[in-house]
Amino acid sequence: MTKTKKKDDLSLIFGKVQPNAKESEKYVLGVCLNHPKEYLTAVKEILKPEDFYVSENAIIYEAVVEISEKTVPDIRLVMEHLKSGEKLEQIGGMPFLVSFLEVTPTATPIRQHCLIIKQKSLQRKLVEFSSKTLSAAMDDGEDVFETLRYSENYLAEINNELAQMKVTPIENVAANVIDSFCEKVYKARRGEVDEKAVYTGIKEWDEMNGALFNGLYIIAGRPAMGKGVHLTQLAVSMGKRYNIGIVNGEMTNEQLLIRIGCNLKGIDNFLFIGHVSFVFGWYLEYSKKVCQYTLHPILFHPQSYLVCNYIYSSFIF
Repeated sequence: MTKTKKKDDLSLIFGKVQPNAKESEKYVLGVCLNHPKEYLTAVKEILKPEDFYVSENAIIYEAVVEISEKTVPDIRLVMEHLKSGEKLEQIGGMPFLVSFLEVTPTATPIRQHCLIIKQKSLQRKLVEFSSKTLSAAMDDGEDVFETLRYSENYLAEINNELAQMKVTPIENVAANVIDSFCEKVYKARRGEVDEKAVYTGIKEWDEMNGALFNGLYIIAGRPAMGKGVHLTQLAVSMGKRYNIGIVNGEMTNEQLLIRIGCNLKGIDNFLFIGHVSFVFGWYLEYSKKVCQYTLHPILFHPQSYLVCNYIYSSFIF
């Protein structure tokens, strides 16, 4: 049976298909049917049946929501619910419903998919609003004040939907980040240390950037500019206070050990001539006096750096 999209006067306007996110709709319905306990509550906070572009998807989601008011929904209960409401054939029968079983959760948060669907739904509402407003404005028989009241009420409904979603405007997010960053830098320059904050331990870095944010930092630059040396210095410095994990995909284990040892010893690793055993032997002796040192066994395997060019190491200085 051929699937039918929503049929209305706005299915095509100005030669364009209405905004939609069919792939996200299938994904959201799939995880709701296969993993309702983990995902359905978050989805219901954002989406309503009318937010779905594909009419069959809207029918299925409505059934899922109705079932969830009484028990945990699954594909069998949804099938029975649709059958009792004489809507099973309307969506294309059991084969269409079963097609959602192939959907599996991914790393992308479910909320992101929901927001995409919601965005497309709001876009369609704005298109509908614009079309009706334009049509009424061009019709001499329409009351212009009634058209204005309609426009005001319609936009108020959209604003209410946004308020219920608790969407924060991007400019507010940016302002909060900037304020937080300035506060961290100000405290760092005044020597005010927040015990809960994470610092590199490198005076110039901390005065310039303040405490580190939770997230990903990317150190970029041309080859041989010292990115690896700088990051090794950060690891050694921060290791004096925190547990540091290193995932190395560039250097061999020997090179990494030499850089760590030279950094601790104050030797320029580019001028160092010798075997890793010298640095490593000194480093073990150094660690007994000043700090603790732990390293995952893969580093001690004689052929480890020949088999794989990465390690995961844990240092406690």
